[in-house]
Amino acid sequence: MSAGETMPSSAVARPSQRDALWAMLAMLATIAVVDVLVRAEGVIANNASEWPYNPAVTRIAGMAVTRLLEVAAVLLGLALLFRVTRYGSFGDLGMGRAKLKWLPVGVVLPLVALPVAALIAYGLSWLPVTRLLFPGPWPLFLVFAASVHAAVIEEIGFRGVLMQGIERMSNRTVAILVSGLSFALLHLLAPFDLTWPWWIVVTAAGLGFGWAFYASGRALWLTIGLHFGFDFGVFLLLGLPGETRGWLHWADSGPNPALSTSAGAVMLIGLLLTAAPLLLMLRRRGGGTPGGGTPGEVTG
Repeated sequence: MSAGETMPSSAVARPSQRDALWAMLAMLATIAVVDVLVRAEGVIANNASEWPYNPAVTRIAGMAVTRLLEVAAVLLGLALLFRVTRYGSFGDLGMGRAKLKWLPVGVVLPLVALPVAALIAYGLSWLPVTRLLFPGPWPLFLVFAASVHAAVIEEIGFRGVLMQGIERMSNRTVAILVSGLSFALLHLLAPFDLTWPWWIVVTAAGLGFGWAFYASGRALWLTIGLHFGFDFGVFLLLGLPGETRGWLHWADSGPNPALSTSAGAVMLIGLLLTAAPLLLMLRRRGGGTPGGGTPGEVTG
């Protein structure tokens, strides 16, 4: 952290033992709610064939709804934590109203970049698409819910809590590196093998999201938007691995086309097409370095 910078007062203050106890109870309650929802999703999926409705639709709708409920539970748990302990706020995480203007920026950039990347990869014969097929409204709903789930929960966890916590103990550069690499390693828990383009993308995204957070004046809404836009775009075009198929189909795409090397070309090009205008935009606003700007202030 550069000389003259000060952390927000809520970051310097230390909660009392009573507040720490309430914080722990609030977090345990949140974890319990999320666990119940995850188990409910499993029950719905395992018994979908016994429902009087279309089993596939019931399963997909149940998975989508529980993902959105998990997001709501996490946000409610945080709100309860902030309310009861009076320690921290959504604004301190970078989710205040003043930063909300960054959300559409983050969403739009990758959603424009990824279709363009797919066209470039197709033109270069890296993506041998033979047909386009709309997956249907319910798979689209699941893709939307999965993208919201990953964007909100992972960004709050990695950029909102972990990275800013490390920053208080060290500096922004270390915080970006540790949180970004931790974000990449999280994907080792994925229930499928990731190909090398995925590892490049998740590592670059983890580090890039951290940089964008600080360069935008600590706007967590920007990283949430970028995370959602990239996930939604990839899953819409290439499918949610293990669950849905996307718009793009080719002969040897296999059951998980999003994990193929051809899809990796789309993701890498899309990442570059997203990063380039974002970099120019943030530099023009006065950001562009992890140490730029003062905490809680949008530069430019």
